[in-house]
Amino acid sequence: MIISATLGAALILLVVVAEACSGFLWHDDVAPFHCSTCDLHFARFELPASPRRPRCCPQGHRLDPPRSFAWTVALSTACLTVVGAGLAQIAAGRGV
Repeated sequence: MIISATLGAALILLVVVAEACSGFLWHDDVAPFHCSTCDLHFARFELPASPRRPRCCPQGHRLDPPRSFAWTVALSTACLTVVGAGLAQIAAGRGV
């Protein structure tokens, strides 16, 4: 049971990491940044950004980042916890 849960969590973690690295795997064509002044949508790669300067549309209007919960971080943390706990149980001899 512990081995199968650990393997299942590892596979889910692999899918989550692949989705996070790809950026376009399961995303629609919906652009995350919206300029309310211009009423235009922009993708992340279309907008230059630097740590000192906020994202702006091509006309210079400031764009707020999309407000959404980072499910990728939450799911990968949960999977890493299950994998770590499973490996600890297997190493202790309880998972066999």
